[in-house]
Amino acid sequence: MSVTTTATSVSYIYQEGEVYSLPYEYQNEADVKASYIDSDGNKVNLAYNVDYTVGGSTVTLIAALPDGVTITFSRQTEITQQTELPQQTITKAIETAIDKNTMCVQEIATDQGTLRAEFNAFTANINQTIVRFEQSFDEFKISINQAIVNLEQNFDEFEKTVNQSITNFEQNFNDFKKEVNQTVADAIAEVEAIKETAITEMNDIKDETQNIANNVNVFIPFVNNGTLSWTNEAGLPNPAPVNIKGEQGSPGKDGVDGTDGTAATIAIGTVTTGEPGSSASVVNSGTATAAVFDITIPRGDKGADGTGAGDVIAAADNTFTATNTFYGVLKTKSDMQAVGSLPTVLQRGDSNIQAYTLKNGLSRSVVFRDTGDMTGYAKTFIISVARSGGTGTFSIGSNNGIGANTPTVYMVDGALPDIADGEVLKIAMEVNEPANAIFIYILGKVAL
Repeated sequence: MSVTTTATSVSYIYQEGEVYSLPYEYQNEADVKASYIDSDGNKVNLAYNVDYTVGGSTVTLIAALPDGVTITFSRQTEITQQTELPQQTITKAIETAIDKNTMCVQEIATDQGTLRAEFNAFTANINQTIVRFEQSFDEFKISINQAIVNLEQNFDEFEKTVNQSITNFEQNFNDFKKEVNQTVADAIAEVEAIKETAITEMNDIKDETQNIANNVNVFIPFVNNGTLSWTNEAGLPNPAPVNIKGEQGSPGKDGVDGTDGTAATIAIGTVTTGEPGSSASVVNSGTATAAVFDITIPRGDKGADGTGAGDVIAAADNTFTATNTFYGVLKTKSDMQAVGSLPTVLQRGDSNIQAYTLKNGLSRSVVFRDTGDMTGYAKTFIISVARSGGTGTFSIGSNNGIGANTPTVYMVDGALPDIADGEVLKIAMEVNEPANAIFIYILGKVAL
């Protein structure tokens, strides 16, 4: 046998039923040792011919191991020299050399055993240090938890102290307020007493003076702003005026300022167009401090019918400035052109009044969108919508455009009414570029 590799061990991930290859040579099958590390980190040695067998360059496991462990197969040759050569010079020299190598290997193995023992002792010392550290950490954690408990208790006591201080302050403040109110009440009572005394004294003086005047008919008293003066009909010198008004009482203490009230707000709620002839109204649907005004403005009365007959022709600029009742055909070159496969997008163009018929489940949503130069453009167009059965709806869409701007759509007369089968709805669309707005007017609805 020759030794062609330096490998002495090999490791595999355990899989049940697998046969493992050995990449090294050995002299005795029992020299191939098998072991693995369990989940606790301990090394578990397997027994030859009990847990595994060795044949050729392969190892077969008999025992079932835990899934996923790493199994190691290592060669551990017994360090002995059991071969004795014939007593010849050359063979004796070879045997002596082999004996010497065997003894050297044994010594190396002994040194390795010593190192292994020292390493195991070092490992045990490290493990003991870890245990002591964990114990110290547990004690530290207990100390921290106790400190937290003490802090919470101290905080609870502090909170109680603060609450008691607040209660004492409120009690002292209430006592002070009562004292101020009592002082004010005493001052008012004192002023009233002085006033009553002064009135009584003045009445006594008045009665005495009246008695003297009645008896001698000389002096007549007169009181003005607390000053007593005299007149007489005999033209005699009058006594000097006397101030009979009592001294002014000392000012009372100022009362406690009240808290500021909430600032009132006003907002506009709904704005509704009322029926012609009804009264305008403003209703506060909010509160006294947060008013929301819902406004109703009546629509103007319908103008008198015209007296003409026949067709009605639009003005030269195709702008309708009023709604008229007429008989005949409404003719106009409306400057509005429907575009697209579904004619629901209107632009400037050269077509007549746009007309739509709702039938089946078909719905129409019409918009005006023209991205050209619309500067100063202000025109009113007529749209006619009829229903011929079905449940489709008609509406004014939101994707409108006047030039590069998105206008606001105003439903001047409110929401569009429902259209019954056989009815025609007439509406007017005013496109107003200066106002960046589209105004929708309901002209009327008739049954065909």
